[in-house]
This record gives sequence, structure tokens and C-alpha cells, in this order.
Amino acid sequence: MQYRFDCRIIVAMTDGIRDTALPNDIEALKVLIAVRDATIERLTRHAELLQEQLNLAIARRYSARSEKGPSPQMGLFEVVPTQRTS
Repeated sequence: MQYRFDCRIIVAMTDGIRDTALPNDIEALKVLIAVRDATIERLTRHAELLQEQLNLAIARRYSARSEKGPSPQMGLFEVVPTQRTS
């Protein structure tokens, strides 16, 4: 499965972050990276769920339907049994 990342989302996510806003502490940076990774994982799962819901909706909308019981159109033509003469 391929994912497309919209650059506008990345810019929106990092818009408030500037070089001066990042801590110099290695442990704090590791926490920020862990939070970022968790957010990416959560959003990826959410995108996969939305894709699955879309696929299901499309399948329901456009898939072949099975006929349930006799159709009212079945009475349009009366079938008369033919007799064989042999």
C-alpha cells in the first residue's frame, strides 16, 4: 500500500516549531521523537481505517446485488408449457 503525504499537513504540524523552540537536551528530544512517531502511527491507522470504510461503502454502492425472492417483473411474461409431439 502506498501513502501520499500532503506537504500542507506537515507544514501545519511543524508550523509552530522553530529551532529555538527545540530543547537542547537529548532525552527531551527523544521524547519529542517518540511522541511524533506515536502520532504518525495513530494517523496511519486512522487513514487505513478510513480507506477500509471507503472501500466498503464503494463495494456496497456498486457491487452486484442478488435478487431476493420473486421479482414483480417475473409476472410480465407468462410461461406456457409446450407439448412435444414425438
